[in-house]
Amino acid sequence: MKRSLLLLCLILSFYLAKSQNWTKISGIADSTRIFDLASINDKVIVSGTSFNATFPVIAEYFISNDGGNNWSATSTIEFGAAVVDALPINNIFTTYGTIIVQSQQLTGNTWSNFSNKSKFAEFSNGTIIGGAAGGADTVYNISSTGVVGSKINSSKFNFGLNGDYFEAANNRMFFFRNSPSGLYGGDFSYIDLSDLSSFKTPLTLDGNAMTAIDWKNLVGVTDVIMMNNGDLLATSAELGLTKSIDNGINWTSLNNLFGGAGNVIYKNSVGHLYALIGFGAVGFSTDGGLTFTNITANLPAGSLKEQLFVNSQNEVFVFLNNNTSSGADVDYSGIYKLDGTSSISNLSKLTQFEVYPNPTSGIFTFKSSSTSDVAVSIFNLMGSTIFNFTTQDLTSTIDLSNQAAGVYFLQATVNGRTQTQKLIVQ
Repeated sequence: MKRSLLLLCLILSFYLAKSQNWTKISGIADSTRIFDLASINDKVIVSGTSFNATFPVIAEYFISNDGGNNWSATSTIEFGAAVVDALPINNIFTTYGTIIVQSQQLTGNTWSNFSNKSKFAEFSNGTIIGGAAGGADTVYNISSTGVVGSKINSSKFNFGLNGDYFEAANNRMFFFRNSPSGLYGGDFSYIDLSDLSSFKTPLTLDGNAMTAIDWKNLVGVTDVIMMNNGDLLATSAELGLTKSIDNGINWTSLNNLFGGAGNVIYKNSVGHLYALIGFGAVGFSTDGGLTFTNITANLPAGSLKEQLFVNSQNEVFVFLNNNTSSGADVDYSGIYKLDGTSSISNLSKLTQFEVYPNPTSGIFTFKSSSTSDVAVSIFNLMGSTIFNFTTQDLTSTIDLSNQAAGVYFLQATVNGRTQTQKLIVQ
């Protein structure tokens, strides 16, 4: 087994080295200072402003319906800040302006008025909450048509232009902003749909008790994602990559990301990671973020790597701001695609499966993408088999509630190939 995994890693490294080439998608956003990105499945919106823009600023928007391969322009917005957000459950894209705080909603390729609030977050049941961007504002319930309802508590959160949110498990919403200025909710806080009374701060970082002030001054979180096993990964300006295995209550440092600030992180369908680091490098990880390989390769040196996107086919795109430092006075702004990423992901795919929730009190859901027989075995730390079964079902229930709390390992084998995942019974 160890020899097979070593061979797989060597083959992966060979293919990765061969595929480190980026190809520009010409003719779109070539003269745009790209700023923000939002997506719903493979529908992607990027935004920015013209390099030659004069006040009032005209925000430009580009849309792709196929995960980033083909693009068209939408209507522009005067006074636009080029901030875009996605509410996937309600199938809504929004944006807002620097002076006119009225948010806009995209219908087709046209923006129209949505709400007098401008920054929104969405729980998995479709509930929308939001407030005004650019300053501290009370958070309100928002309808799917943009109507502002009752405020949800007396707390305020300063979303700012760099503010964003991420929904973790069990309707827990994280809010974060990469800014040194004071935030009413802290730079990194969460709120639960089951208890909207206040924002809360994660308890510890590397075993040290944290407060809202600590998170505000120390972390500067820029992005959060959830791995297939339920772990949360957060990129930050100061700490690089941090990890939580308990839905965001406690965090540990994982990787310093080449010593640079982590800006954006994505995972593909098999759990490989792509990170945008310090606006200057693109990192790739196959081990859950423990190590990263620099795959910036032939992307123009000195250019600002502003945004990153990985679509459902595991294709990778980077969005660059203008660069004229090559000596040839060539404008390298635009959208670039990484060649060969689908073959890398398919090569490394053993048994695609998910086990959730993890940790749990003992009842797990095992979800497989394979239509062949999948042999599942679970071992304790002593190596003894405590549970095994074979299934062709896409979804199965695993009951370990009669086992002691602790760490276990699930091993899934299909067509002679095996993948292992850690399980935690609380």
